[in-house]
Amino acid sequence: MLKSELHDLLVITMRVRTFQIILLDENTRGYAVYESHPPNPEDRAVALSPDSPIFELFRLERADHLAFKIAYAMPGETDLERSARQQFREFDPEFCFPFFNGSELFGFLLLGEKSSGDPFTPHDVNLVKQLVQSLSVVLNQIRLNRQVQQAKELELLGHMSAGLAHDLNNLPTPVRTFQKFFSSGMAKSDAVLGLIPVARRNLDRVKASLRAARSCSRTTSLSL
Repeated sequence: MLKSELHDLLVITMRVRTFQIILLDENTRGYAVYESHPPNPEDRAVALSPDSPIFELFRLERADHLAFKIAYAMPGETDLERSARQQFREFDPEFCFPFFNGSELFGFLLLGEKSSGDPFTPHDVNLVKQLVQSLSVVLNQIRLNRQVQQAKELELLGHMSAGLAHDLNNLPTPVRTFQKFFSSGMAKSDAVLGLIPVARRNLDRVKASLRAARSCSRTTSLSL
């Protein structure tokens, strides 16, 4: 719902030709395009780091946006602004708006030109500023929920690992016993043959425990 409303506001109401939302991936600690128009079926990694010029610009000046075109830029461009604009040159944006959580800069909204070719008005820019402020709160809430979920998964994985260690130590015992009997050439008996279903059942339990451990180790990315 959030994604469709955002798309309608930017593409239908404001009539932007392109936009990209770039966010911090909590798993890889890198940045990638999580939403875009026109849609891109694959996430695109973006070469950014906390000491990149775009980060320095927004953190030092606490600016609420950065214009990329001469028509919107303030006179007297600084070296830092020039370097920051180069970082998103591949997207050819008109504006860049930062997503902040307190002092943490965790993403960007890039807007391309309007499909009509008309310039952005001050009203347009102010509208997007308000949108970005609201989106920052929502996106950060999603990030916090994901972090809580990961913490719970880690706690669960800790309990599972203790049980898994116990099972891996004890469940193969019938298998080892049967192997010893078989290696020693002991004649078949009800006691020896009775170990076969026990060994199979225990091995199935080991497999089930390993599958559960693998499911807990999977990570997912933030989804809009």
